[in-house]
Amino acid sequence: SNRLRCLKCPSVSPQLSLGLLRTSKMSSAASSKMPSATPSTTTKRRKKSIFYNQNMAEKMKEASDCRKEFLETVTISDMWLVGTIIVFSVLGNTYRFNNHSEVYFGAFLFCCSFGVYLLFKERERRLSPPPEKPSKKFAAAKAFEAEPAE
Repeated sequence: SNRLRCLKCPSVSPQLSLGLLRTSKMSSAASSKMPSATPSTTTKRRKKSIFYNQNMAEKMKEASDCRKEFLETVTISDMWLVGTIIVFSVLGNTYRFNNHSEVYFGAFLFCCSFGVYLLFKERERRLSPPPEKPSKKFAAAKAFEAEPAE
């Protein structure tokens, strides 16, 4: 018979026998030696893996912070500009131009795409204006407060 230990309730140990689940309770003397199950005793600190490295953990935290900052700062206009550059670079290297008018038409489309980028950028600038810089009086007053009093 296979014995399984239940981690949530150590006083009960289920046994598997012939496909039926039977439980056998521990004696009252053994259960009285068990510590009381309070929230402070049930939460145990996890043992660190043998592969744990403090330096690697710090670098992973820095990378996570950088990813969050990137996702907060990237905008639609940035994605549009990168996409425009990639599309026109690939098309310029793969498409065979037959006459000069196709080259001019491609340049016209690139200029239109750049115009769309400028419209996106202007829209983003209007929706979220940059924070105002503090005035010189405010900066001087703040510097005065920061000086230690003697």
